[in-house]
Amino acid sequence: MVINRASFIKKTAFAAFGSAVLLALCIIFFPSSTLISLTERGLIFLSCLVTITAFFTNNLRSLLLKFNFALLIFLCLALSLHLGLDHFQYRYVWLYSAPDLKLYLKISNLWGGEEGTVLFLAALLSYFSVRLRKHSIWTVRGIILLILPFLIGLVFWHPFSLTTAQQFAHAPYQGMNAHLTKFWMAIHPPLIFITYAMLLVPAGAALEAMIKGRGPWKELALKYSRGAWVILSAGLISGMWWAYEDYFYGSFWHWDPVQTASFVVWCFLTAYLHGLRSYNPEGAYARILPFLALLTAAAGIGSMLVSRSGVLASSHQYIGSTSLKLFGFISLSLLITALGGLIISQVIARKKLARKKPELTQNLTLNPRSKLSLESTLSSTSTLAPKLKLTHTSKLTPKPRLTESRLMIWISIWGFFILGLGGCYFIAEAYLRALLEIDKDKMPIFFSLIQGVSSSDFMQYLSSQNLHWTVDNFALNQMAVPATFIIALVGGQKFLPFSSFKLRFLSSVIAIIFCIILAQYIKPLERIYSGTGLTSSKTRDNFYALNMLLGMVGYFTLASFLYILPRNIMGASDKTYFKYRAPVGLVHMGVMIGLFSALCASILDQNIIKKITLPDEYDTKIYLSDTHSITVTKPKSLMSRPNHYKAVSQIKLTLSDQEEDIFKYGQSLYQDNRKTLLGDFGAIRQYCEAIDYRFARASRDNHHMIHPYIYRSVTYDLQIWLPASPTPNPSLLEESKDYYIIVKKFPMMTFLWLGLCLSLAAGLYYAIFSKSKGLVRIK
Repeated sequence: MVINRASFIKKTAFAAFGSAVLLALCIIFFPSSTLISLTERGLIFLSCLVTITAFFTNNLRSLLLKFNFALLIFLCLALSLHLGLDHFQYRYVWLYSAPDLKLYLKISNLWGGEEGTVLFLAALLSYFSVRLRKHSIWTVRGIILLILPFLIGLVFWHPFSLTTAQQFAHAPYQGMNAHLTKFWMAIHPPLIFITYAMLLVPAGAALEAMIKGRGPWKELALKYSRGAWVILSAGLISGMWWAYEDYFYGSFWHWDPVQTASFVVWCFLTAYLHGLRSYNPEGAYARILPFLALLTAAAGIGSMLVSRSGVLASSHQYIGSTSLKLFGFISLSLLITALGGLIISQVIARKKLARKKPELTQNLTLNPRSKLSLESTLSSTSTLAPKLKLTHTSKLTPKPRLTESRLMIWISIWGFFILGLGGCYFIAEAYLRALLEIDKDKMPIFFSLIQGVSSSDFMQYLSSQNLHWTVDNFALNQMAVPATFIIALVGGQKFLPFSSFKLRFLSSVIAIIFCIILAQYIKPLERIYSGTGLTSSKTRDNFYALNMLLGMVGYFTLASFLYILPRNIMGASDKTYFKYRAPVGLVHMGVMIGLFSALCASILDQNIIKKITLPDEYDTKIYLSDTHSITVTKPKSLMSRPNHYKAVSQIKLTLSDQEEDIFKYGQSLYQDNRKTLLGDFGAIRQYCEAIDYRFARASRDNHHMIHPYIYRSVTYDLQIWLPASPTPNPSLLEESKDYYIIVKKFPMMTFLWLGLCLSLAAGLYYAIFSKSKGLVRIK
C-alpha cells in the first residue's frame, strides 16, 4: 500500500494538535491528576527520543525537529498554566509561586526556578534547531547535540512532579522571593537566557569553520551574534536599572560574581563581533574568531553555572544547585571543543602549508617557451613583461597589508578578549581560594562599624561571605579611568573622517593638550561635585584624571558625530551610511558616554547620613544639608496577610527653595514575616545594609525588603533610604527610637541611561537592517 506523505503529515499534525488541546483542558479542570503529571513527564521523555532520532536520521530530520519544538512549547505552556492557575499540587508551583502574585509574576516563574529554566532553554534551542534544519550537517547536528543535555537533564529532574504531603504540612506554598516581585523579573532573566541560547546556535558551524575552513558560520554569526549582543546589552541594562532600585543592591553595578561572569560574556562577544566583517575562512581571523565564538558560548553557560554555585556569595542566588553539574558539563564540553578545534585546525593548516610549498616553487616558473630565468625576466624591460607567464596564480594568496583600520580591528579583538580573560581570572582565583581555603586579607570597610554591635557567630558568618570575593572598587576605578582615556583617544582618531593620517594624529595631539588644560585649570567636575564618595576617602584624587577623561570623551563624541554625518560630507554611499556608518558610530558614542557616566557615578558618589528619632520627627522638616531637606509622614500599617506587614509612607523633598514630591505613595518595608532578625542592632546595621548587598542578605531573610526612594534630575540622582518600622503594631510606634536616614547622591546617572539606550537602539537597528551582503569589507 502506498502512503501519501503529505496526507500522513497533515493527519499526524491534526492528531497531535487535538491531543494537545485535550491535555490542556485536562490540566485546567483536573490539575491534581497523577495521570496528567505522568503524561507531562512522558512528553519530556518523548522529546528526548525524538531529538536523538533527529540526530541520526536525514530524511525525517526536519519533521522531527518541528515536532520536538511543538512538544517543548506545549510543555512550557503547560507549566505556565499550572503557575497561572495556582496549581500548588505541583512542587515547582509550590516552591516559587503564591496566590497573591500578579499574573505576569506567576508566569515569570517559568524561568524563576531551576527546572523551569532548563525547560525554557531547551525550548529556545529547539526553536533555533528548526531555523537551522536546512543548513550544513555540522550546523544542524551541533545544535541538536546542545539540546540533548538539557532534555536528558529534564528526564531526571523536571518541573512536573507533585507536591508531597510533608511539604503541604509545612506550608500551603513557599511563595516568590521578595526581590523578584518586580516588573523586571519578566524582562531581565529571559533576555539573558535568550542571549545564551543564541550564542549556542552557531557552535557547530564555528567548529566546521575552524577545522574545514568553510561552511555557513559567518552568515550565522552575523545574524545571531549581532542579535545576541543587542539582547545581552538590553538584559544587562534592565538588570542595572533593577539593581539600582533594589534594596539588596542600591547601585547599578557592584561586580557581583554573576555580574562579572556576564561581563566576561559581553567582552568575548564584543571581541569577535569587531572582526566578523573582515573574517575570511582562508585568510583573516580564520581560526581565532570561530574559536572566540565557541569560547563565548562556553562563558554564557558558565555564567549560569556561577549563579547556581554556592561557593561564592552572590546576589543572584535565588535558586538551588540541582542543575549545577548539567551546566558544568555543557560549559566544559564547549571549552574542550573550542580548544580541541583550535589545535586540530592548526595542525591541518600546517599540513596544507607544507603541501603547498613545493607547488608554490613549481608554480613560480616561466612558460618553458620563454627560455628566460625568473631573475632575468623580472629585471627585464617592460617590453619583455608580456612574455612572463605564471601558472596557477590564483593559488597565491598574498598577505594583506597592515592598514590602520586592520590595526584598530586587531586591537579591538584582542583588547576585549584580554578584558574578558581578566574577569575569568578573578572568578577562577575566587574559586581556587575557596577550594584551597585561602582567604583574602582585606575585608570591607564597614566591618569595623558593626563588629562591636554584632554577635561573634554573625560576624563569623558575614566574614565567610567575603573571604573569597571582595572587590576593591577604588583600585578598580583607578585602573578604569586611564584605560577608558586610552580607548577614547584611539577610538576618536579612528572615527575622525579625515583621509589624512597626519591630520587625524594632529587632532589627537590637540585633544590631549585640551584635556590637560581642562584638568589643570578649568576643573569642571570639581566645580560641580564635592567628591566625598563611598568608594574611598581619596575620591578627590581622581578629579584630575576624570577631568582629563571628560575632555577625551568629548573628543571621542565629536569624532563619532562627524563619522555619522551624511554622505555629502563623508563621501559614503547611501547603503554604507544607513547600514553601517550611522549605527556603528552611534553604538560607540553611546557606550563611551555611558562608560564615562558610570565612572563618575561610582567615583563621585556622595553619602549624607542623618540620625533621627522616630516617631518624634515624623511630619517635620529634616535638614540633610544646606540644600536638601525632607519631610517624612508617619507610615500606615497595612496587614496584607497573616504575619506579613506592609508600611506605606509619603515623603517630600526640598531642594533649596524648591519643594516637590518624590513619591505620593512609597514603601519603606513590605513582606516582613516578623521573625526575629539575626543580631538586629538598629541604625548602624541599617546603614551597613544600605552599603553592602552581602551584609543585607546575611542579616535579613527572603521576606524582608526596603526600597529606596529615588529622585532623578539631569545632573544627579538621589537615593533616600528610610528606616523600616520595627513592629506592625501601630501602638508601639509611639516608642522613641534612633534611626538613620541615608541619602546617596549619584552624579550623571541620567547620562548613563541615555548613553546606554542610545547604544542599544543603534545596535538594534544595526542587527535588524544590516546584512552581510552589500557591506564594504574593511581594507
